[in-house]
Amino acid sequence: LDLASEVFVASMERVLALVEPLADDDPPHKETFFAVMDACIDHFADEPNAARLLLTLLVAPEDSDLNIPIGREDVGHPVIRLFTILGTWLERARALGVTRPLSIRQSIPNLMGIVLMHPTVALGLVGLTGREAFGPRQRELRKAEAHALLESFFPPSV
Repeated sequence: LDLASEVFVASMERVLALVEPLADDDPPHKETFFAVMDACIDHFADEPNAARLLLTLLVAPEDSDLNIPIGREDVGHPVIRLFTILGTWLERARALGVTRPLSIRQSIPNLMGIVLMHPTVALGLVGLTGREAFGPRQRELRKAEAHALLESFFPPSV
């Protein structure tokens, strides 16, 4: 568990570096949000095992040896920092009308699903995702599909 925890924290630090532009994006811009999501999609396409590890450890049952207990008071923990960066950006964006009036508590897990699920399952679903699930063409298609889903966070353009 200690090794898994160390790998988890190191992987989360890399993800935090990718989402850090959201912390500095004040006022929030839709373009920054999409650039960060694209960077995360690229990162996990390059490192699908990191996506698998993160998702596994985040959803491990409490009685599992893989469970890494994280409390709200652990403000320095990478997961809490990630949620804080995402939540703060979404709060600012919602308050300024950059996003629609969305539920932040629902939006963060939805974002995680959009970014983490595909690289987590792609190699096991080759019949569905294809042999080149992380190739350049598939990566661009993945971003286009993610953008289409993420557009729902924002009010319709006039």
